[in-house]
Amino acid sequence: MFLGVILLAVALWRGREVPRWAVPALPASFLLVMFGGFIAMPVNALGWLMLAVGFGAAGLAHLRHPA
Repeated sequence: MFLGVILLAVALWRGREVPRWAVPALPASFLLVMFGGFIAMPVNALGWLMLAVGFGAAGLAHLRHPA
């Protein structure tokens, strides 16, 4: 699953349609979601928020530039 997130981030980075700040936010948020529950619930919530914002930015970029 983590390899898929890394591949997605590489594809988004190379595509140059998604804002640059959103690309590293996706793998980082994935790590926070996966391991944040072991640390503290606010860390897990931050991971989900970052995931929603990152995928939201990717979705908006896709709507602006459909393939």
